Amino acid sequence: MEDQFSNYIKLGKTNDVTLDDIRPYINISERAYNVCGRNNLLLLTELLAFYLKEFGFKKLQNAGRKTTEELENLCEKLISHGEFDLFEILPREERNRMKWVQENAPLNLSSIKTTLLNIFIDQEYSSLSVRSQTALSNQTSGQVDYFSLHHLFFEKQLKPGEIKNIG
Repeated sequence: MEDQFSNYIKLGKTNDVTLDDIRPYINISERAYNVCGRNNLLLLTELLAFYLKEFGFKKLQNAGRKTTEELENLCEKLISHGEFDLFEILPREERNRMKWVQENAPLNLSSIKTTLLNIFIDQEYSSLSVRSQTALSNQTSGQVDYFSLHHLFFEKQLKPGEIKNIG
């Protein structure tokens, strides 16, 4: 059955493949299948895009631990067997965001740009209230610089309003 699944994914156009199409080739529980349906994740591209954007399925309505694990395993299986560009699956705004994040990753910037950004961050950080400084410092393990903020806000996709005790 594994071979049939691999051949089906490789031969099919991934953009058009639905969970119904591959259901005979995979082992997916009724619960996981229904959770996908209720959350409008009917196409493989939609399922994979959600997985890549949200880093899992914890935000799906009615998805418990087992369902989340099952869907994550399915996506890993699709990623390892599928012949498609995962970057192209994501919506345009998410692709643009990811491209910007990659281009402006701390390791891709010159030392002068990184230094200037760190000076700016230090100035802005010092103008925050003590409560906000403490909350931000707790999120970045005490290191408030471009590297830690880039990781926090762009790679982990944390929104400032989601930081506990930010004030």
